Amino acid sequence: MKFTGHYIINIFIVIMVSFVFGYRIGLMIGLAHFIPSIDWVLKRIDVFYHHHRSLLHNIFIIPLSYILFFLLTKNQILSIFCALSTTLHILIDYLDVVGRGIALFFPFSQKRYKLPLISETAEDILVNGAMLATIIMCMILVVK
Repeated sequence: MKFTGHYIINIFIVIMVSFVFGYRIGLMIGLAHFIPSIDWVLKRIDVFYHHHRSLLHNIFIIPLSYILFFLLTKNQILSIFCALSTTLHILIDYLDVVGRGIALFFPFSQKRYKLPLISETAEDILVNGAMLATIIMCMILVVK
C-alpha cells in the first residue's frame, strides 16, 4: 500500500480506538501501526535503501513491537493490541498488488512474499472509506 494509504488507515484506527477507549490508547495503537514505516523513512533519507519492506516488515518485528509497548506501558493487553496493529500494517503490505512483497523472514532470508489481493482500485475504495469514516467520527466527536 502507498504511504498515504497507510497514513489514512492509521488515522482511521487512531480515531476509532480513541473514540472507544480514549486518545492515549488510540495514539499508542496508531504509533504501533507505523513502526514498519520507519524503513520507508530510512529509504527516503538513503539509509538502508534496499531494505524497504524487509527491515521492519517481517515476522520478527511483531514480538519486538509487543516488547517495546510493554516496556513503555506495562500493560499486557494494550501491548498485544499494539503488536496486532503492527501486524495489520505488515498484512496490508503482504496483500498489496503493487508492491514487491515483504521479506517475512529478514534478516535470515531476502525472499519476498506476497498474496496480491488488494488491487489499486480496492486500495482506493479502502482508503476513501477510511477517510469518510474518519470525517464522520470527527464530526460525531465535535458534536458531542
